[in-house]
Amino acid sequence: RLHAEGVDVRELNAVMAENSRLMRDLRGAIMRVRMVPMAEMLERVPLLVRGLRRSTGKSVRVEIEAGRAELDKTVAERLFPTIVHLIRNAIDHGIEAPEERVRSGKHAEGVIRISCFERSNNQLELSISDDGRGVDAETLARRAGRSVPETPDGLLELLTLPGLSSQTSATTTSGRGLGMDIVKRVAVDELGGDLALRTEAGVGTTFLLRVPLTVSIVDSFSFACGDQPFVTPVASVEEIIEL
Repeated sequence: RLHAEGVDVRELNAVMAENSRLMRDLRGAIMRVRMVPMAEMLERVPLLVRGLRRSTGKSVRVEIEAGRAELDKTVAERLFPTIVHLIRNAIDHGIEAPEERVRSGKHAEGVIRISCFERSNNQLELSISDDGRGVDAETLARRAGRSVPETPDGLLELLTLPGLSSQTSATTTSGRGLGMDIVKRVAVDELGGDLALRTEAGVGTTFLLRVPLTVSIVDSFSFACGDQPFVTPVASVEEIIEL
């Protein structure tokens, strides 16, 4: 408006540009503080596997490759329960009993592999795989009263139906049909990510999750410091973090 009235706003534009740069730097600093290493988040997984080993009587080891990937603390807190569900499913449904593995020519000890890395600086790719029996599509379809899916996407859709389980009875860790429904709801619906499945009978199963590194934040900094006027000033760093 001042420019339209013929006022020289070059100095004001310079001040606004500098203010915008400072706010972007502040936002970047806050986001860096919120990031946590995936390796740190996954430190609890071996303890979880040891507990499941005792409760199921299965011989399982876990291999973790987290590299230097980092994730926003809020995303990590939402994502970790899905990791727990996938590991429980792998041990309960995927990994065979030691004697069954030996009969099929496998090593008595099953393996769960967890690997993750950053993609394009804004997405985390996480894979959880096991060398178990694979997903029995026919059994799942029969339990759900549906036709046998012909594609991995169709099988994943079937697998994530609420209340569906391949277990004939509930145990302390699974069988209630809640795990995969929760995984999909968190990874896809809440975090806006992707969930994919690869499975092969007698070879194993891999679940692949892609989620954003940070939660979706309205770019209030651009709104406050860009072309728009500063409408709602932020009084403190705490308020910025709350945003």
